[in-house]
Amino acid sequence: RNMAPKRSAAAAAPSPAKAARHARSEGLEGVLAALGAEALMPPVVPTRVLGMLAAGAPHALAAPAEARHPMQAAVVDQIQSVFAEAATMLESRVAEAQAAADGSAEEVEAGAGKVEAIAAEILATEAAIEQQRAATAEAETALKAVEKESAAAESSLKAGAKEQRRRQKDTDDVKAVKEAGLEALVAGGFSSTKEAEKACAKLTKDMTRLGAEPSLLASASAVLLKPAEERQGFDAVVIGSLRAHLAERLAASEAALAASAA
Repeated sequence: RNMAPKRSAAAAAPSPAKAARHARSEGLEGVLAALGAEALMPPVVPTRVLGMLAAGAPHALAAPAEARHPMQAAVVDQIQSVFAEAATMLESRVAEAQAAADGSAEEVEAGAGKVEAIAAEILATEAAIEQQRAATAEAETALKAVEKESAAAESSLKAGAKEQRRRQKDTDDVKAVKEAGLEALVAGGFSSTKEAEKACAKLTKDMTRLGAEPSLLASASAVLLKPAEERQGFDAVVIGSLRAHLAERLAASEAALAASAA
């Protein structure tokens, strides 16, 4: 019986980007869960403020620390401040419960039930503190993952922008060779033969850089330095070939520019 091929572990493993998004999502959920647990939050912080912090957390944590604008930074600072105050409050509850336990020897003798209640409260408070610490740790881990992913995305955008600028420069270069070089020589009108020869030498250098055939360039100077009215059929073929080469290079440059902008 034919068995279906098993997927390799590498094929089944999630991509780094997907894993980062998953970690960020879980960390953010931890932050939102902590802000929504009123029993763990300081009583002095109104429920309305906790709701506002929960609403602003996804946007504030989406940017790396160095790229946050003042409003995002303020939201993150406020969340950290609330978490710190909550931890202090819970630790204070533990201390108060412990002090009550230490000072309740007579009550212990009077009723073991009250001692058990105090012990249960201590355990519950300690569990709440551990839960808060775990939520804070998850939030910090998610924050680091978000910042790392945002930095990678920013680096990719910068690289793309740099490539687009390079492609734009290539396109502008080909256009300049065509308009200021070839077409200017075809039209003539230079103030002197020396100026025309200088322009022709530059065009030959530029066309060589753009990959024109040496055999074509060997004929180009003689053709382009002729007065327009003296050019004949072969001269038109040479000029048409020069234009065709530049048109092909311009089309390739513009296609690469469009691809870099996509």
